[in-house]
Amino acid sequence: MNERELLVDCLGRLNTLAFPYYLTDSMASNYWGIPRTTHDIDFVIALVAANVDRIVAAFSDVFHIDERAVRAAFDPPHQFNAIDTRSSLKIDFWLAQQTPFENSMFERRMHTTLFGSEVWLASPEDVILH
Repeated sequence: MNERELLVDCLGRLNTLAFPYYLTDSMASNYWGIPRTTHDIDFVIALVAANVDRIVAAFSDVFHIDERAVRAAFDPPHQFNAIDTRSSLKIDFWLAQQTPFENSMFERRMHTTLFGSEVWLASPEDVILH
């Protein structure tokens, strides 16, 4: 599985969960025409503690995702990850912080299609700032 296939897989899972999210960092930067190479995929996600079980269940079939690490990511808010067992590629999930700036980033995110999948994408300005 390559990064593109992994991204499409993750988008399907996130879109099914219907948690607010956006793709950011290198994948979003590449979309906007500013090549960056890293070997992970980064999402900012508006996840509440009550939905931890849902995201763990949605990714646990072929990802290593530790429920304790997801729960620990809430205090203080930071990131947790899921490792794809097929490719060993890492998905970083950054918990959205309820600050005016982060809320405005969600307002600026853009809904588009990437590799045939619907995606919420960070704005070009926010890719630079994040």
